[in-house]
Amino acid sequence: CPVENISWSEAFMFIDKLNTITGKNYRLPTTDEWLLASLKGGSSNEGWLKENSGLRTKPVGIIKPNDIGISDMLGNVWEMCNSKPDSANSHLRFIRIRGAGFATSKQNVSAYPEKSLSQERRHYEIGFRIAEDLIAESNSTK
Repeated sequence: CPVENISWSEAFMFIDKLNTITGKNYRLPTTDEWLLASLKGGSSNEGWLKENSGLRTKPVGIIKPNDIGISDMLGNVWEMCNSKPDSANSHLRFIRIRGAGFATSKQNVSAYPEKSLSQERRHYEIGFRIAEDLIAESNSTK
């Protein structure tokens, strides 16, 4: 099951530790990256929502992944994204979350599900997914 009920700082502490252990560069996806993965993947309206979740998280990957192999883009937990705070409210430290959670009704899901919340708020329907920066190796031979 996904990790939920975690704050923004706790997610970043986990990612920092993972980066240290693996030597890789993991991070939260940006809101644009999340949306692109959802749209390019042909994300359907299938997901763990209020109507089929039993109002709890489910193991990731049970529902068929989208066309680019990413599971659970919709439902299960809202996913934190790495985005700049809203400039009008930058002092409030809001973050963006995408995807909908297990208690979200299917009728309330839009094509581009997104919400804002305080970055230190924890909630049983909020979690995160990680992205990895991939650095293309260049061929320096001529």
